[in-house]
Amino acid sequence: MAIFFACLSLIVSALFIVAGVLVLKADKVTYKSCQVLTRGFKNPILGTVPTSSDGSRDYRVDAGILWDRKENKVIDQGKLSNESISSLFR
Repeated sequence: MAIFFACLSLIVSALFIVAGVLVLKADKVTYKSCQVLTRGFKNPILGTVPTSSDGSRDYRVDAGILWDRKENKVIDQGKLSNESISSLFR
């Protein structure tokens, strides 16, 4: 059992190292524009990236809607599009 957890920790460590290298090699200008677009660290994780800026839809955001049953209202949901994420790591 100890070997399993040792292998698991090595795999998780390797994934974090690869993710760190990818972030360090990312295009800095595109990274900053995506950071300004998301307006916070938690927004991309929660799916609450603003879907429009200055009244027009932003092409870097995949938009959707959600019906909140508790409050009976429609909520905009957004996430960074695959194209904007892939442009970071070119």
